[in-house]
Amino acid sequence: AGADGLLLLPYFAGERTPIFDDAARGAIVGLTVNHGRGHLLRAAYEGVAYGIRQVLAYLDAAGEPVRRLVAVGGGTKAALWTRIVSDVTGRPQEIPAQTIGASYGDAMLAAIGTGALAPDGSWAEVAVTVEPDPRNAERYAELFAGYESVRFLAPIQAGDIIEATGTLVAVGRRSRKISFEARVVCRADPARGPSAARVLDPPVIVTQAEGTVVVPKEQ
Repeated sequence: AGADGLLLLPYFAGERTPIFDDAARGAIVGLTVNHGRGHLLRAAYEGVAYGIRQVLAYLDAAGEPVRRLVAVGGGTKAALWTRIVSDVTGRPQEIPAQTIGASYGDAMLAAIGTGALAPDGSWAEVAVTVEPDPRNAERYAELFAGYESVRFLAPIQAGDIIEATGTLVAVGRRSRKISFEARVVCRADPARGPSAARVLDPPVIVTQAEGTVVVPKEQ
């Protein structure tokens, strides 16, 4: 569980539920030279899973708890991704034999409309159920808390110069707790020229986050 301290916010086209902010932007937090493509991939899978966990919590709080999860679409072809979603949310997922999704449902509705299928009929057939691994529950609860701690306090504009700092907050036997903050120190000023910029005093804080990095055991 986890991507060695790497955290990804999957807000690459704004975000709907649960933050309802079309100005939200994605971010990769905690990236170091020690991370590779595998870390980025896993952080992306986990970032989406954390978002799904937020949506489920939002519906629970609204009094409309989700009783059944069915995964469809291309993401179901990645067994690791469905595994991560179940582990992060703590919910089983049903993977149908046919995972096309919307167009498959459209075809079924057409079959019902033409009488080829009874109104109470179904083409859905569960191929596999992905159960959450209880061994990962505690770790993902910690990582999810770190995901929710990330805050974007102001939008970033093209041409901004960003200053970022990380602070070691606490040291454990096999973990390091780190706080992170990013600030815009210079902002583009196109009214003064195509390459003009103005210094912001005080800087504008755009991101704050806090997370825990697990130190690998020595071999």
